[in-house]
Amino acid sequence: MRAFGPSVMAGATLTMMGLLFAASEASAASPSHSEITEINTQLPSPEAELGRVSAAMDALGTYVSGDPGSQVLDSAAATAAGISLDMIALGEETVMSQNAHVVALREHKCEPDIASRYPRVAQLNELASDVQDARKRSRTSTLEPAPNVPQGGGVSINTVPGVSPCGEYAHPIPVNAPARVRYNLTSSIETWFGNQGYHPTAAYACGASILGGYNCDTDWTKGTSYTTSTYGTCSAPRFRNQGVETAANSGWVQYGEPNPEVDAYVWPYWNWSAYVSWWHQNH
Repeated sequence: MRAFGPSVMAGATLTMMGLLFAASEASAASPSHSEITEINTQLPSPEAELGRVSAAMDALGTYVSGDPGSQVLDSAAATAAGISLDMIALGEETVMSQNAHVVALREHKCEPDIASRYPRVAQLNELASDVQDARKRSRTSTLEPAPNVPQGGGVSINTVPGVSPCGEYAHPIPVNAPARVRYNLTSSIETWFGNQGYHPTAAYACGASILGGYNCDTDWTKGTSYTTSTYGTCSAPRFRNQGVETAANSGWVQYGEPNPEVDAYVWPYWNWSAYVSWWHQNH
């Protein structure tokens, strides 16, 4: 687990290894068992750390302006409001990475590597993935499975203050990738998708290689809303049903996942695109 530290000096964040290194430097010798125990107790649990970061990212939304592709974070105002420097640094990287993502998809260019160019964003992704993996291993979750996926539009209904009904790093929605529902028809599956309200998925959102050319002919998207009994309703088309052709008359559908066509609708919150990218990399 990586912990976001209270300092951004030299671009560094404190990790457990970083704390051990600091302790050994201070004592000019290997840390004792008691020193290691004390250091370990200083580290928050992954769940608590992710909750802290998620809450800080929510607070930063007040200081982010601009449309996707041209977002700006007012770091001075965020600092004056008491938001920690490490979270402001993370917010700055998130804005830069999202702007780069949107510009790249609009210009049909390759996206910048997150890990090398935006290490704090990569660190958050890793932390969220660690928490997600731990939840799966223990079979615990902060989210009740959705009994169904409404196909309508409407407005988002938030039933838990401070938690987006569309999902976020600390509360991903859905927790697991939707099951694939398979269809074997006597007629064209492509025609069936069209008649059901699906459209060909945007190339940047279907996983096609930009350098190798677009090849999304078999991938379909239908924007939808999504409701959970715990957190409420996320309005359409921020979620989608994904359809994929596997043969001329057959295919499958996954009902209900964050819509990766992030340039086609209004985001529910400022760092939505970063979260959606993380969700699809982990589900």
